[in-house]
Amino acid sequence: MGSPAVRDLSHQLVLDYLRLSGRTRAARYLEKELDVTGPSQVTDKDEELGEIRRHILQGDIQGAVEAINDALPELLDSDESLMFRLKLQAFVELLRSPGYDLKEALAFAAEELVPCPPDHRKALEETMALMAFENPIDSPLKHVFDRQKGLAHEVNRRMLKSQGIAGPRLDETLREATWLHISTHGNARNSPDATGKPGMEGAFSEFF
Repeated sequence: MGSPAVRDLSHQLVLDYLRLSGRTRAARYLEKELDVTGPSQVTDKDEELGEIRRHILQGDIQGAVEAINDALPELLDSDESLMFRLKLQAFVELLRSPGYDLKEALAFAAEELVPCPPDHRKALEETMALMAFENPIDSPLKHVFDRQKGLAHEVNRRMLKSQGIAGPRLDETLREATWLHISTHGNARNSPDATGKPGMEGAFSEFF
């Protein structure tokens, strides 16, 4: 089981990872499960990260951009690469819509995606190529629709960096340790929460 000091450190590492990576719902649930006393460690800034992450994962790129601008008004003006990635993801979300309007898609690309930074040219070419398929989601390029988590991670990283905050201290190894923590708490894992979803699994669905 390990000493109390080791367990406390591991719990803090997990909590730091969750709140600083924008997984604020999971962070608050972990605090509840651990019976953390005193004020929550999840700050308003953490909640901003969480809101932005959820916008991106839900395909609401305009909402994400607005939330970023509210939190850090100068970030996207000074980070053209990140702004381009957000615009490109907005284009992907447009192509994800069944029966999207081809003229609207081409107009968006011409207005928002030109010029393209050299390091994003391959991603843009793959995205544009989706329009050649009747059903892009089932095409050989369907992996293009799986960029949200990578984009959410990069937005989170750059927002933390711009504020001089060190990123979460958990790497992939500690992600696995967190999953082990979740999977070994059988009772909490299987107890429904207030929404009727499994307790620990429901709260940590945003972790992965």
